Amino acid sequence: MLDKVVILPSAEEIVKRLSSVYNDAYMKERFYPLIAQETGRELVASGVVMMFTLKIHDFVNSGYPFSNGGIATRLCANVY
Repeated sequence: MLDKVVILPSAEEIVKRLSSVYNDAYMKERFYPLIAQETGRELVASGVVMMFTLKIHDFVNSGYPFSNGGIATRLCANVY
């Protein structure tokens, strides 16, 4: 059985959808644009998870204030 392939939407749509899950000014300015760079990519479900995981890793290592913790929990809470 082949996994379903999804094509990631436009950058604007990605930011809009993420904001509907967690509407935080800091995230909209700093993190959501990182995800929006992936617009147009064709991914299966495991690829989407991997992409999110790598972007979260990069974001946290770029100076995300740890006191704001829980980024993965906040963003992924509505995915599952």
